[in-house]
Amino acid sequence: MNVLPGLAEYDLPDVFRRLHGYQAREYSWCPDRGPEDVPKCKRYDHIFASVRLNPTACWYLHDLRGQGLSDHSAVVMDFEP
Repeated sequence: MNVLPGLAEYDLPDVFRRLHGYQAREYSWCPDRGPEDVPKCKRYDHIFASVRLNPTACWYLHDLRGQGLSDHSAVVMDFEP
């Protein structure tokens, strides 16, 4: 966690947090693929990108994890450089 805030000074902010703030509750990993116990879920997967790339959207695709294709949700990003 200590690395994340420091990357912003190199123009590499966590794009999800930049777009959604800290009030947004999201996750990319949960302990199992059954009914999700959200308090145990974590947001381990991030995209760090320059503000100059103009990120416009960022979201997590939970369907892939739910289908058992991975134990992590995919992170999707839209840019308008």
